[in-house]
Amino acid sequence: MRERLHEFFAVTETSVYRVRDMLDNGGTPFVEKVSQRSPSRVDVGDRLKNGSLVAVTKRGLFLYHDDLPCRGRALNRPARLEELGALLIGDHTSPVVGLFLDQREALDCLNWGPGALNERRWEKCTKAVIEAIGDDHPVFTISRHPDYAFSFS
Repeated sequence: MRERLHEFFAVTETSVYRVRDMLDNGGTPFVEKVSQRSPSRVDVGDRLKNGSLVAVTKRGLFLYHDDLPCRGRALNRPARLEELGALLIGDHTSPVVGLFLDQREALDCLNWGPGALNERRWEKCTKAVIEAIGDDHPVFTISRHPDYAFSFS
């Protein structure tokens, strides 16, 4: 049995976010901006709000609430973002460039510059985070919908 992932870093077009499940403290997910290359609607140190789960998608990180708790428990996973109504979705980030287990690597990606979005060099790190989250994480969900899923060749 693999150990559950508790923390990872997401790089968006402008910023780096620390994402933690906070289950060990009985809290809600913790999605905090830790660095930014250019100004955006969320300041460094601010946390995203309005959700008990974190959807990890290429379109961004989304906080949300699962409106299908019985179905979710029956499948041993929370509902995925694409299975929900828009009213249940809270704060979100801009599109994700890459996912990282190491903050230093995430900062290197951010500092790569605006062209980082089209770089395939972040695939290995992103795949590692997706694999570590898996399909049964109690807080983080990976979208499999074609409009939201990470695609690798």
